[in-house]
Order: sequence, then structure tokens, then C-alpha cells
Amino acid sequence: MLNGYDLVQFVVGAPPWMWTAARVQRPKFLWTATTTRPDRASRIQKARPLRRWWLWAMTPLAEQYERGALRIASEVFALSNYTLASVRAVLGNGSGILAACGVDTNSFHPAPTQPKKFILCVGRLDDPRKNIALLVEAYARLRRNVPNAPELWLVGPQPPPEAMRLIQKYGLTETVRLQGPRKPGELPRIYQSALCFVLSSDEEGLGIVLLEAMACGLPVVSTACGGSETAIEHDRTGFLVPVGDAKALSDAMGRLIASPSLCERLGQEARKVALERFSVGEAARVFLEKYERALSAAQRFNRG
Repeated sequence: MLNGYDLVQFVVGAPPWMWTAARVQRPKFLWTATTTRPDRASRIQKARPLRRWWLWAMTPLAEQYERGALRIASEVFALSNYTLASVRAVLGNGSGILAACGVDTNSFHPAPTQPKKFILCVGRLDDPRKNIALLVEAYARLRRNVPNAPELWLVGPQPPPEAMRLIQKYGLTETVRLQGPRKPGELPRIYQSALCFVLSSDEEGLGIVLLEAMACGLPVVSTACGGSETAIEHDRTGFLVPVGDAKALSDAMGRLIASPSLCERLGQEARKVALERFSVGEAARVFLEKYERALSAAQRFNRG
């Protein structure tokens, strides 16, 4: 069936899925968020014993399919520099191309007159790799140092039990606000009402929520968890802190709370970078250029 199309684009979390197109004769492109080993590393660390063993045992087989999938691709689009390095570790230097996802900068935009009320985290909060427990630890530390710190809003599914226990343990039930999942159309207004955005993940291919926050003019605090280092320029658009470091995460939030002028400067730069590098138009350009070359080459070949 896929041979009936001019080209085939796979959009995947990790490359092995593309092995299903091994017999497709058309140009086939792969856009991947990460590769198998880094994706599974944090999954293995946080999994229950039986699933941890299964993930560990199956990783070499998945990597075998991954190598084949990467090699049959006409082009590999990597979501971040972090992903691109992983791809090149398999295919060699010079292979693959950086292709970050885009964000609708018309929908996600600053609202300067909107009061800035809270610290914000948006995402699949129930995914253990987001490490919401670390964020709660960091926020508890922040509240001890800055008793009048803004509320922390968590937008998404309910976090894992460990994070919920910490909210109770530190007496944060009145200041950590579980907002639940929201419709996409509601998100810009929520971002626009936030003081800053915080991401505590162990590993990210990129993190579209970072781009949405930046487009809304928010300074961002994130763990240096891979893809975030493509999105965030430390001390220009936000702060990068070590993975798993609650104190560093807390201190970075504290710097923003203590300095409205710093928030404004970083937020303005974040918006500028979002427009220059992560708009839908800029993201599309990378793909369209490669598609046009592939289709032109195919037409020349067909003409003989």
C-alpha cells in the first residue's frame, strides 16, 4: 500500500517502528524523538522489577531493528541535537538533520497585561520520566526559603503516587494545584498567566511544552535532560540545571521569583528564540526542502 504514495514520512518516538517499511520502494523519511537506549534508560530505572527485566532484556533486539530502520531511511530528521548525536552514533558523522517541531506562535503568544500568578508545569505528568516527584521536592525547598512563593500549577494527568505522597508529606495540598488535563485551546491562557515554566524530566527528546512556554514569553527552568538543551539557552532564555538536582531546580525558581526584571528579560528572549527557530514555518522549511529534493530526484530517475 505504501508504495502507492510519492513518499512516506514516519513520525515516531524511537526508530525501530520504521522497520515495517523495509520493503517500501518510495523515498521514506524518519522523524524521531530519541533512540532506543536513552529512551529506555529512564524507563528501566523507574520500572517495577519484572518490567525492568523485560525492558533490559529486549533492548538489544530493539537496537538491532533500530540500526536497520535508520539505514533504510532516505533521511533521518532528529528532534533535537541530543537526538541527532544518538542517530550519528549509529550512522556516523554527517548523517541525519536537526528538525525540531514547531509551535503555533500566533496562538501561543505573550499577554503582557495578564497578571503573573503561579509557577507552571504542563505535560504527561503521569509518565515517571517527567519526574514530578523531583519538582515537588524542589518546590517544597523553595517554600521553606521563600514562604510566600507563588503556587505551583500542575496541568495534565495526576502525577505518580510518589509525587502525590510528597505533596502530602510537605504540607503542599493548598499550594500545589492539580489542574488536570486541559483542552489545547485553554493552554495559551494558562501559560500567559504564569510567572515561569518548570520542567523536571529525566529525559526528553525535545519537549514541546518548553516551546509553548517560550512562545508565550515565559522564562523556563529545566533539567538538562537532553532535548531541553536544544530549546533553552542558559541564562538567555532560562536556566538549565542538572538532572535529579532538587536544590538547583529550587534555586533557579527562586532567582526568577526574586527578580521581575530577570523574568522579563529572559521571557523576551525566549519569545524571540521561539519566533526565530521554533515557529511552524521554520519547522516546516526543513522538511519541505528535503521532500522537494527527493521528489525531484525520483522524477529524474523515472524519466530515465
